[in-house]
Amino acid sequence: MDSLLGDVETAEQLDGVFLLTSGGDVLGGWSRGRVRQEVLSIMSATMIGSVDVLLEELRGQRPRRVLVEAGGHRLLVMRTQDDNLLVLLAPSGVSTKRLSASARALQDRLFALPPKAESKSHVYVTRD
Repeated sequence: MDSLLGDVETAEQLDGVFLLTSGGDVLGGWSRGRVRQEVLSIMSATMIGSVDVLLEELRGQRPRRVLVEAGGHRLLVMRTQDDNLLVLLAPSGVSTKRLSASARALQDRLFALPPKAESKSHVYVTRD
């Protein structure tokens, strides 16, 4: 994931980035501090799934992204082109516009990579 963050404008302001399956399995990620990835992944997938159900009940469209701000943090969960989830963590001082631009840039870089052989292993990197 570090190589994917190279050109992202707010990379130095992000607290974490994770790529998840829509079911909550971690495909890769990093964070500045210790983050229990199993909690982050399952709760992120549950959050966007809950919003799906709520909007379906209200006859709204399925969201491409969900943004939550609480406790001095921002959490952006965005569906990627292949329906996986890209999760960005940032301090609340990072604007929605900058956070969204970072997510789009990361997604563009992910889909510009050549496909790799399928692997059942997951990668997790912590940045100190």
